[in-house]
Amino acid sequence: MAPAAKFILYATALLAACSGAVAQEISDFLEFDPPTLNIADVSFATEFKCRLKQAPQDKATVVWSTPGMKAGNCTTEFSPEDWNVYKPVTVYPINQYTKEGDVDMEIVAKCHAPGSVYDRHEKKYPVKRTYKKAKTCTSIGDPHYKTFGGTTFDYQTPGVHYLVKNEMLTIQSNTFKCSAKATCNAGIAIRYGEACVVINTDPKSKTQQMVLRQASPALPGMKVIEAANRKNYKLQLADGSEIQLNSLFWNNFAYINAEIRLGGPYFQKVNGLCNVYEDKTDTGLVCADGTITKKPPVFADSWKVPKDDNIFQCGNKCGNPTKPAPPHGEQCDGKLPDPPKPVEVTTSVVIIPTVPEYTAVDPAPPTSAPAPTSDATTPATPTAAPPAPPAEDDDDDCVLPGETPKPVPRPPTCPEEFYNQATKYCKDLFNVPGCETQVNIEFYVQSCIKDAIRTGSFIFADGGKNHMLTSCHAKLDAQKQSADPVEKEQAEQIEETAGLGDKPCLTGCGANGVCTPDGCHCNPGFSGLTCEVDEGTLLTYEAAPVVDTKGVSVDKKPNYQLPEGFPDLGASKPGIEPPAEVPSISGTLNMVASSFGMAAAAAAAMFAL
Repeated sequence: MAPAAKFILYATALLAACSGAVAQEISDFLEFDPPTLNIADVSFATEFKCRLKQAPQDKATVVWSTPGMKAGNCTTEFSPEDWNVYKPVTVYPINQYTKEGDVDMEIVAKCHAPGSVYDRHEKKYPVKRTYKKAKTCTSIGDPHYKTFGGTTFDYQTPGVHYLVKNEMLTIQSNTFKCSAKATCNAGIAIRYGEACVVINTDPKSKTQQMVLRQASPALPGMKVIEAANRKNYKLQLADGSEIQLNSLFWNNFAYINAEIRLGGPYFQKVNGLCNVYEDKTDTGLVCADGTITKKPPVFADSWKVPKDDNIFQCGNKCGNPTKPAPPHGEQCDGKLPDPPKPVEVTTSVVIIPTVPEYTAVDPAPPTSAPAPTSDATTPATPTAAPPAPPAEDDDDDCVLPGETPKPVPRPPTCPEEFYNQATKYCKDLFNVPGCETQVNIEFYVQSCIKDAIRTGSFIFADGGKNHMLTSCHAKLDAQKQSADPVEKEQAEQIEETAGLGDKPCLTGCGANGVCTPDGCHCNPGFSGLTCEVDEGTLLTYEAAPVVDTKGVSVDKKPNYQLPEGFPDLGASKPGIEPPAEVPSISGTLNMVASSFGMAAAAAAAMFAL
């Protein structure tokens, strides 16, 4: 071989070897501890550490992409002085409602290090995640309960009860007698670590408004998202849990539907009317003393709130201290910070200004909800309410998962024509394509029929529809944050089919409603998936009267007057002009986010799972 040819051959081989070394260096610029990260959803937080393998020319910023998770910090910075020092990163699983088991995934690190050989390159960090399916608990209508384990039951004794009882999170409901055979939710109280709020219906309002009271000096670990006219509240907790409250209004009658969404950190750690959170489905209802029953009254009576822990009365001064709330993470999209972009705030987080001392709901100002009982053994009943005969529905056993619910029987006093209409109407109302994969449609249908028969009207029906669509949309939103592209696509397709999120509402809402991310919200007096039903044309019959929190009877035929601020400001989809803002209950609200300024490294220790 000629010398020139040999030289070219050697030079080519040397260049290839150097290129391979550089490529290896670029793809291997970051070192992780541990080499593979194991994440279990039952733990609130998991920490790993990383460091550079080579000093940067100047500053190096590692930008994280954490699909299906949040992180305590979306960037980690290194300098020429500390490039080889391990730095911690804390990640928090995002709740998933349809997924469980072990899944292999990746966290992606992208490097912004101008002048360094690994600038604009990325490193993939292997992750094995053990999913724990998130669970929901629902209390709707008069009221009907669906537990975390899927059991359904009715319970009609008014008073203050634990919905959820946990050392960090306590949720209580205050119910009043709204009919001879039914109670309704008038208020929900939430204590999360040191944060405490009480949310009640406003019995003097001519809209669906609720009144929020901040019952603690601050709200660490809690974000309160309020609709402009206070018909809807969503409380987002730092551990990924959510409490969704919807206020429903019929003429002068207001009540609250509630849904609680908990993730893996609460696995085997909760009790209350929402029952236990286990891998297996419910085998019964677990009473406060640990015994198991299928009788709702026996179960629910055991979860009455004692006087010294009644949040409605003592706020954060109650005698049962809770653990401090953990810090809050954010979802990281891995976008490099060049050029930097300002963060856009897309939701209004409303914190009611702090009051020096918490004022108990009893005695309450004129706009408060009914006073809860001061003694858990003496239920609160509206003064003008009719006497309440025994609620025979309470004697029914609960329906466990896998059991076929018995058809709702027609009482002798219920006309057959009304019963048949209620059955058909309720089945049609909840026939939302796609949502059957996310929510228990039969629970809502059965609840709707029971409400109609007990009240002789459809007062509760459209509120149940709105609640079901909100729940379906929330779970699809969570699925769209999954690390699995297939699951993301499935969620998008269901939203398209059901008309949720940013997708058009089914066939439109016509002139009788407005299209929102949670489907059609109908004007007063109209109902149906597309607001096509004039509720004034629906049959009624003389069942027990429905009364508001003051004991005043409610007209079973609708009032068609639009409430102030309908629809919610900002709730409608693009192309729909939002209404003027409704004045807040305290003048100008502070549009600020609650404080989450706790060190990420302390999260796991404080949660102590």
